Amino acid sequence: TLKKLDLNNNGLTSLPSTINNLTKLESLEIQYNEINSGLDLSNLELLKVLTIQYNNIYELKLNLSPTAFRGSNNNYSIQLRRNAIGCIEVPSDELVAWQLAEINEERGYIDNGVIYSDNCSAVTTNSIPDIEREALIAIYNSTKGTDWKNDLSSSYNGVPWVADATQKRNVGAWFGVTTAIINGQKHVTKIELNSNLLEGALPEEIKNLTELVSLKINSNAVNELAKEIGELPKLEVLEFNSQRNSSNSEYVLKEIPSEINNITTLKRLGLNGNQLEGNLDFSNLTNLTSLDVNSNQITGLKIGVSPNVFDGQSNGSLNFSNTFSFSSNQYLYCIAVSQNTIADWEGSSYASSYPNIVWGQDCSAYNNVPTNEIQALVDMYNNLDGANWTNNSNWTGDLSKATINSPYNATKWQGVTTEIINGGKHITQLTLNSNKLKGELPESLGNLTKIKLLYLQNNEISGVIPTSVGNMIEMETMYVNNNELTGSLPEGIKNYTKLQTLIVENNKLEGNVPDLTAINTLSSLNIRNNKFQFGDFEDEFATYKSNINSFSYSPQAKIGEDTSEDLTNADYRLDAVVSGDHNEYQWYKDNSPIQGATEASYDILSPTSADDGIYYCRITNTVVTNLTIETGKITLKYDTSLSTEDEELEKAVKLYPNPTKGLLNLNISNQFELKKIEIYTVLGKKIREIKANSGLKNIDISNLSSGMYLINIVTEKGRVVKRVMRE
Repeated sequence: TLKKLDLNNNGLTSLPSTINNLTKLESLEIQYNEINSGLDLSNLELLKVLTIQYNNIYELKLNLSPTAFRGSNNNYSIQLRRNAIGCIEVPSDELVAWQLAEINEERGYIDNGVIYSDNCSAVTTNSIPDIEREALIAIYNSTKGTDWKNDLSSSYNGVPWVADATQKRNVGAWFGVTTAIINGQKHVTKIELNSNLLEGALPEEIKNLTELVSLKINSNAVNELAKEIGELPKLEVLEFNSQRNSSNSEYVLKEIPSEINNITTLKRLGLNGNQLEGNLDFSNLTNLTSLDVNSNQITGLKIGVSPNVFDGQSNGSLNFSNTFSFSSNQYLYCIAVSQNTIADWEGSSYASSYPNIVWGQDCSAYNNVPTNEIQALVDMYNNLDGANWTNNSNWTGDLSKATINSPYNATKWQGVTTEIINGGKHITQLTLNSNKLKGELPESLGNLTKIKLLYLQNNEISGVIPTSVGNMIEMETMYVNNNELTGSLPEGIKNYTKLQTLIVENNKLEGNVPDLTAINTLSSLNIRNNKFQFGDFEDEFATYKSNINSFSYSPQAKIGEDTSEDLTNADYRLDAVVSGDHNEYQWYKDNSPIQGATEASYDILSPTSADDGIYYCRITNTVVTNLTIETGKITLKYDTSLSTEDEELEKAVKLYPNPTKGLLNLNISNQFELKKIEIYTVLGKKIREIKANSGLKNIDISNLSSGMYLINIVTEKGRVVKRVMRE
């Protein structure tokens, strides 16, 4: 006598077959369970209400007319969707009534792919081909199907997929899958698995879904699309928007197969919100009316349609609007279009909304940095220990790899900025400060002729600044401070007519500073803490002080090194060799100024032990004010054992010619035994020592630069110092 049975939402996994014996039952409600079985209700001929949705029921037998469930307003008290049912068996005399009734997919009563039959076991056309079922299972397995979200509360009809090809379940009832009868055979026509935790690669078996019209896998973590996707002959909608790893929000889809350009049936292509790189070529997709590549990192885009197809109209049957979106691609400067549509694109709203985009038939110059500029970056990586930089993202020391557009063509290299200049893409900024660069700058650095901003400070760059940097005539800001650079500033820097900031402090640079007085834009110049001398910028100093807002030049390193020297009773001269026409000198002994010692040289005549002390000179300049340069400190000590009481030793040693071009003749009286010869700079730095031998007759100083040198000739009875000029 039971008339109503309500077991909904109870976690049931099955029902006993004896439920078919409840012949008086009028209402059966078992929705929202986990029933995974067939359901034979053929004896329940009084049923008026039947709700079995949200289960995994795969068979259903009824022995009623559809009118038994008809309620008011032409609605029916029956709900069968979101199950695994492929065929519902009904009485033969009621089959047509069921087929014509509105208990169908369109009204939401049954799932996609469900048919009515009076003998479901004999139905052979209601299962998709095995090769398509296997393709679906391959998708399931390669994208971690066991971890899919399968949110059945969303707008999708269906049940979890079954990764068992032997179970011929109705795939039309599977979550996100739609099927249709085409030429008497059921095929998969749509797959929509948005926000379903897919992770991994779309497999090559996708090509076997030959009737697939729509594929939407948005908001998942698919990191690779098989190139075989290009073999789908009927695909009209393809969407892989926003592929990100949910655990760390990392974008995982960074490239797509070029074979997508073979899907000429495509009308809608959605790839937004990824990190796609390189050039995308969709020039063959002449049926496109909707394209979305917004928010990527592409460097080039090629399309084969007119802007007129993107008219904003709704494509109702496929559920998209005819729009074109490509914004938020910071590296995109040019979109390649067919020759006969260039004028249309240039006159379109897209051109006015994105004035930085060039529309043309050939975008290669806009998309690719010239090879010689890439060479400069490759050389920097190799010369400056790029493998150990703090951040070297996308950098490489292989030119053949570097010239590949995706992702190595400079645009995405860490610290590199590019711009379109005179119709071509060029490197305009290089920011590698505090990045553990170690080594010498390559000569090819000068290939960056369009660079405006160079930041290389706070590294361990050594050696000279290559003269080729004079080619960087667009330079506006250069920071190379806090390195170990030596040599001079290249003269070509004076040709930086747009220079605003030049910071080279805290290096070991020396020599003439290029004349920058003609650069009206220069507002900040910092050359302090190097080895520059007054004469290196004396002529330009007044202009710099007057015209440059921030000019830093003091302090500079001392001249020469701290040394020690022995005094004899021979006269001794100290020299302060510092460039500059307006220098003033003050010599010091033991940190106290020596009265009257205000010349570039200071002579100690007939030294005695009273002359022992630490000597140095402080040099200032009446033009270059507020800068004091010191010589290295020389510690002098009178040594009686090396002194002579007369002029006998002085007369016994002859060294000539003087001045010399390099080769000195040495004559010593036989009464003195030669021990050694030492060569010093005038600032007291020993640069060579020669051990004595009986045959020593010449001293070769041809490898020394021009200037004054001290030749210390030591014998067993004392020593004598000769001053020699190397021409």
